[in-house]
Amino acid sequence: MGVPMRGSHVDGVMAISSYRPNAFDRSDMELLSAIAQRAALALDNTYHHAIVEQESKLDSLTRVYNHGYFIKKINEQTETCQALNQPLSLIMLDIDHFKQYNDTFGHLIGDEILTSLCDIIRKHIKQTDAVGRWGGEEFTIALPNSNLAQAIQVAERIRASMALLKVCSDSQIAVPVPTMSMGIAVYPEDTNQVAKLIDLADKRLYVAKERGRDQIECEFQN
Repeated sequence: MGVPMRGSHVDGVMAISSYRPNAFDRSDMELLSAIAQRAALALDNTYHHAIVEQESKLDSLTRVYNHGYFIKKINEQTETCQALNQPLSLIMLDIDHFKQYNDTFGHLIGDEILTSLCDIIRKHIKQTDAVGRWGGEEFTIALPNSNLAQAIQVAERIRASMALLKVCSDSQIAVPVPTMSMGIAVYPEDTNQVAKLIDLADKRLYVAKERGRDQIECEFQN
């Protein structure tokens, strides 16, 4: 005996069987239907809960991790790297003169640049890596089991891909290609504390900006 089990995100069948002929009657069918409806509702609720939970982790515009969840994620990753005796590299990245894009071409163009950057970052990192929006036009990339040389390679690939980005305004005027400044710090080589790792990568980012922007800084020590 089988009954449909349907909901907003459920489409299936609930069935039971017996080795005894004519084991079920109409009341059994009604009971099974009621159970199937409740099961479909429970599965729908689970699906919606999972969606809400996932959305709470993401930045609404760029769909990368938001600031709060990225901190949670990098703490988890460093704990794993410590247990496995592996390094973790952190890249702090900021788009140079980003305010000028918003002021000159409008916030829609600015948003397009941010989302395009995140798409490019995703193409150059592994599924086990993590990217988050630190705030505004600043982003963070955590690279578990990656040393400094590997992190520099990732950073350079992101810069090279961004250099090929083509963005046009509503009036079909070509928007200048944005450049980026980056700072890199490595766990545990530079520090074995997550907060200090983030702070060091951020300071190196701003050293890169002070030195002329459009470059990667990975050696400055506080």
